[in-house]
Amino acid sequence: MNAHSFHFRPSRGGLGRLLAAVLCGALPVRAAENPDMPPPAAERAAAAGLAHLAAQALADRSAWYGLPANTPPADLRLEPPWRQYELPPAAVLQADAAVSAPEALLQPMDTWLFPVAGPGDPQALLVVERSAGEWHAAAIGRAGLGRELRRVRAQWPAAAGYRPRLVSSFQARRHLFTVPEADAPNLTPLAVSCDPQAAPADYRKLEAPGPALEKLRPEVRANLAAFSGGGAP
Repeated sequence: MNAHSFHFRPSRGGLGRLLAAVLCGALPVRAAENPDMPPPAAERAAAAGLAHLAAQALADRSAWYGLPANTPPADLRLEPPWRQYELPPAAVLQADAAVSAPEALLQPMDTWLFPVAGPGDPQALLVVERSAGEWHAAAIGRAGLGRELRRVRAQWPAAAGYRPRLVSSFQARRHLFTVPEADAPNLTPLAVSCDPQAAPADYRKLEAPGPALEKLRPEVRANLAAFSGGGAP
């Protein structure tokens, strides 16, 4: 998994944030009733922070952050973002095997990941978070996750009516996605890799929620036990 990202300001603390750290342009037309459309303040924070964070990442080791070298920050633009949905540990451990509506298990977060587009095929994500009531462009990077999210949207395109959602189980240190518009309930792991040459995953074959949750449970149990002071079971 790709853990490289350039931070402009510290992220919020807490167990979820700590575990999340190890996980490796036209903005959309607004629809107020759509939880997957970012608030205007989040869009403004993304637009304001892109050039600054990209310039710092390019001055460092740009490939780590998913930005091609020698790319002028002014040539980069933002694509429609992903809202991050948390899969709480209780949902992982207690959900019935025959989950018919995985969306009901998810908790929307005040975190938006804006894919970065431009010359040289960048894979970076610009992370925008809300802290103390204000939106901030917090980091740029996460190239491994950016590559997989691009593949998901290519295989489940908005033009065909699909709106996949990014799902994160912080305690299991895994990212997944769900496509609510698909014919059957689904929750599919993302094959996030630090290797840009890794074979692309085929996300057209969706996984049922029950088996996906079962795969997450051992790691969730182990992390909850460790952070409660009891050690791994």
